[in-house]
Amino acid sequence: MKQTRILGIDPGTRLVGWAVLEQSPTGMKALNYDAIKAKGNDLPQRLKTIYIELNKIIKRYRPTVISLENVFYAKDVQATVKIGEGRAVALLASAQCHIPIYEYTPAEIKKSVTGNGRADKAQVAWMVKNILGMEELKAGDAADALAIALCHANRT
Repeated sequence: MKQTRILGIDPGTRLVGWAVLEQSPTGMKALNYDAIKAKGNDLPQRLKTIYIELNKIIKRYRPTVISLENVFYAKDVQATVKIGEGRAVALLASAQCHIPIYEYTPAEIKKSVTGNGRADKAQVAWMVKNILGMEELKAGDAADALAIALCHANRT
């Protein structure tokens, strides 16, 4: 197995979780993770902020692949559309850098990390923390992004 750097992205239009995992023959480690916070009510400006920040992350960490949460149908159609808009920005940033993109459904991600496709956020965060040997990790968008990157690592 060669070294792979995976950028996991949990898309949104206000908060975008991101995480960079390095997978090598000796194991996996989280290089960094956080959330992009796009503030304000102007959607085009928030999308622009997300695009600019994702490009900075890609330039800094030089991932070899990008793992992204796929669109899922929510009870709120408006929320589903907004997630799609956030995904589009992530897909564009990835495509412009010619980085292969892999997409996984929320159930695939949860099952890959916890063994249960219906696990809640706290269970996912707990498993991510334990798999990566981290001292502390709060549930949230950054933890979700780590889970998305781990899902890809588990599939390859």
